[in-house]
Amino acid sequence: MTQTVYHATIATFGLVLFIGIFVSLVFFAATCSLLYFRLFTEVDDDRRYFQRLHQLGVDRPDIGRLSLAQNAVVFFVPFAVGAIHATFAMRALGTLYGQSVLGEGWLVAVAYLLVYTLYFAATNGVYQRAADARR
Repeated sequence: MTQTVYHATIATFGLVLFIGIFVSLVFFAATCSLLYFRLFTEVDDDRRYFQRLHQLGVDRPDIGRLSLAQNAVVFFVPFAVGAIHATFAMRALGTLYGQSVLGEGWLVAVAYLLVYTLYFAATNGVYQRAADARR
């Protein structure tokens, strides 16, 4: 009897884990696509804005730092809000199960942040070259 319950519980958690990972990957891909297209639909306007800043005497490295800061806000503020939301959800889940799952949740969040940061670095590099005011 207990082995049957144990196997059913493991099967249920395995299915929930698979669905959770799949949905997370779908949302990650959607987020990356939306952010990429948001940046590159405005690149012509940003190029003109950066050219005006350069004409006003702002150095190119300063313009690059400004662009990096703007893009970092667009990328990482939603991540921070999601992490805060997930923290409260994990605490509620831990209370429901009588066991803390916050450590595992933060481990997943850090792994997600690493991949997200790599994507940010790649996207920002492409954006910086596209919005370079010298063109």
